[in-house]
Amino acid sequence: MSTRTVYSLIGVCLAGTFLFDCLTPLGYQEFLLYALPILLTLWLEQAWSAYVVAGLATFLVSAGWALSPAGIPPEVALLNRTLSAALYWVIAVLVIRSRGAILDRGARQLAALVNSSVDAIISQDLTGTVMTWNAAAERMFGYGATDMVGRSLQVLIPAHRIQQDIATYACIRRGLAVARLETVWTHRDGHSMELSLSLSPILNRSGEVIGISTIAHDIVLLKTTMQSLREQETRLNLVVSATKTGVWDWDLRRSKMYYSPLWKASLGYEPDELTDLPSEWETRLHPEDRERALALVQAFFAGEIPTYELEHRLRHRDGTYRWIHTDAVLIRDEQGVPIRMTGSHVDVTEQKQAQEALRQSEERFRRYFELGLIGMAMTSLDKRWIDFNDQLCVMLGYSRDELKQLTWADLTVPDDLEGNVVQFQRVLAGEINGYSLEKRFVHKSGRVVHAVISSSAVRNADGSVDHIVALIHDITARREAEASLKESEGTLQAFFESASLMMGVVEVLDDDIRHLSSNRATARLFGTTQEGMSGRLCSELGVPRELARLWLHHYHLCIREQSPIRFEYEHRDERGGKIARRSLLATVSLIGRGADGTARCSFIVDDVTEWRKAEDLLREAHALLERRVAERTAELGNATVRARTLAQRLFDVQEAERRAVAQDLHDEIGQVLTALKLNLQQVQRDGPGTASSLELNESIEISDQLLARVRSLALDLRPSLLDDLGLVSALRWYATKQAERAGWMLQLHLDEAPLILTASRSIACFRVVQEALTNIARHAKATSVSLSLAVISEQVRVVVQDDGCGFDVAAMRVRAHQGLSLGMLGMEERVSLVGGIMRVQSTIGQGTSLVFSVPLTEPQQEALSL
Repeated sequence: MSTRTVYSLIGVCLAGTFLFDCLTPLGYQEFLLYALPILLTLWLEQAWSAYVVAGLATFLVSAGWALSPAGIPPEVALLNRTLSAALYWVIAVLVIRSRGAILDRGARQLAALVNSSVDAIISQDLTGTVMTWNAAAERMFGYGATDMVGRSLQVLIPAHRIQQDIATYACIRRGLAVARLETVWTHRDGHSMELSLSLSPILNRSGEVIGISTIAHDIVLLKTTMQSLREQETRLNLVVSATKTGVWDWDLRRSKMYYSPLWKASLGYEPDELTDLPSEWETRLHPEDRERALALVQAFFAGEIPTYELEHRLRHRDGTYRWIHTDAVLIRDEQGVPIRMTGSHVDVTEQKQAQEALRQSEERFRRYFELGLIGMAMTSLDKRWIDFNDQLCVMLGYSRDELKQLTWADLTVPDDLEGNVVQFQRVLAGEINGYSLEKRFVHKSGRVVHAVISSSAVRNADGSVDHIVALIHDITARREAEASLKESEGTLQAFFESASLMMGVVEVLDDDIRHLSSNRATARLFGTTQEGMSGRLCSELGVPRELARLWLHHYHLCIREQSPIRFEYEHRDERGGKIARRSLLATVSLIGRGADGTARCSFIVDDVTEWRKAEDLLREAHALLERRVAERTAELGNATVRARTLAQRLFDVQEAERRAVAQDLHDEIGQVLTALKLNLQQVQRDGPGTASSLELNESIEISDQLLARVRSLALDLRPSLLDDLGLVSALRWYATKQAERAGWMLQLHLDEAPLILTASRSIACFRVVQEALTNIARHAKATSVSLSLAVISEQVRVVVQDDGCGFDVAAMRVRAHQGLSLGMLGMEERVSLVGGIMRVQSTIGQGTSLVFSVPLTEPQQEALSL
């Protein structure tokens, strides 16, 4: 309560008591009421305030007596008010004494506090003279109170600090306080002391500065302790930074969480970001880890697990998840209730990724190991197998069980063992970590397997070899190919040297050509040897400048286009006093570049002089032929049209006539003869006389022969088998019949597969074969005839062969065109009309072969189908 407030309350109490005293009869109330403000003076620091209030109370009691009503006896009123005033002064004295006792007790407590303080407490007057000096000051500076009271503090202040401290004390004299001032004073024994001073002014009751209070604290130990703490904190920060360990501290009572800057930085946040709530951790848990992480925390709180260790994922600021490893300790109160949980936070994402990469690497190695592209093996130092893949078994021809019983030495060709052993010993000695060499293995079958083996040592932490990994690549096929290639190179080189073509390789310069290699033909062209041309320029070999420019142009064109260039030129050879002109056809190709980047090209030159002469003659003959052909083509075109029309008409009329003849013979003559036979048979039955029976029997036999002849004639004109059973059956019947008549040895090769032909094609094929067999019977004098029919590539192919006397085909064609022999011409016309082709081959004395092919479908039908 402030002094002003107390004075206000005292004034209110005095005024209220006086008013009450004036309005009510005399009693003890005014005593009680006036005593209240006197007691309120206990709140005031001034002792005289109690006497002032007592005097005011006495005055007011007296004034109240004078103003009191007249009905009260004066003696009683005077006695009452006199006793009241005396009591007020007694209370005032008691209040002042009580305050004095309180102040004395406080002074003693303050003195005891000052003397028991660990800090030196010193008071001075405004001149700097020491007024008080506590026990801690005696211990701190080595001076007793009797030594320092009445003296100046400057005996403690070093000379170089006096001016600074004088300025500071001047501020204190102006009423300012200094909460902390670090300075250096001197101990009695002369050593310096680092102090922290707290300076404040000493004020009197009126607020004037009457002295200075100094509290000195020895900070040497504090500074040492703080330095040690800073060093420990620095070391801890270095360890935490080096290990990238974040720290979190969970106050379970207040549900607050401290996240260290490294904790936040690991998730992409600044130190001043994120709140101090546990939800900052919970909301960033990966959905797949959330339940497991929270369950582990609860189990740790419940004491179900002794330690807390967790690997989980937390969401980074960029949206990705980081793998975190955390360890924690739990602090419990006296009742065992968890009150604090503190733990570490280490980002192990890179370790996880490294583990995953290692796992994938091991998986890739295992897949590669088992893939079977090459043989792979791991062996111990005694050359026994640790593991090997199936490809090695395939390469060497052994099963896995068989191969396990063997060593490298058992599988190696003896001549190759020494080199392998030397390299192996160098690996064991630490000179090399691996080696690669070519060696030969012995296959289970005994053949030699050429292989390239690459071995590498897998070492332990101490550098010793743990085991050997070997890759075995079968190069047997390559060695065989190299041998074949070497042989081919020899053959190619021999061809290169002996070829009549001019060949070689040149280096193309900007304005010249250097010959690198050439064959003999090229050297002969230049009139020198291969050795004489090697490495020399065209200008050095005497090549005409115009010719060199021609070659350079085509070489540069080849290099620019990156494709072979062919050109022809005329070469003039003026050696021997004669000018020989030769046409040469050259091909140049880019084959690569030399070490200095100069382009290299190959050339092949062929002497086409004779070809060109032949081509000139051929062109002249061709031109003449073209003129003659043009003249004849017009004539033959018209003749061919007419001939084909007449031939088709002829064949149509012929077929119609034959059909009519066959019909007449069959229907009319056959019927008559049949009736005759019936009549004769009836006569035989009616008159069985011996003479008559013989005549009748003879008549019946003649009629049978006549009937058979008529039927044969009808079949010759148009066999019914062709319409009923098809072409193949008709040809077999007709050929067999002709062979029986002519006495041939017949060979039939007829395709029995179903054959679908139009009527016109079937008739054409049958008539051509019929004509051919008829001609053989008439002219060939053959003993053996062969007839073949086959379907090949949508064509019916028929071949008729005989071993007869043969004929001159060319002469026969001349006679046919002269109209003297129409058989061959007719057959060709028949085949041509159905879209087929016919070929006749014959040698006099060696027989004849007739081959014709007919398409299965009409050309018009094929066009429509397309």
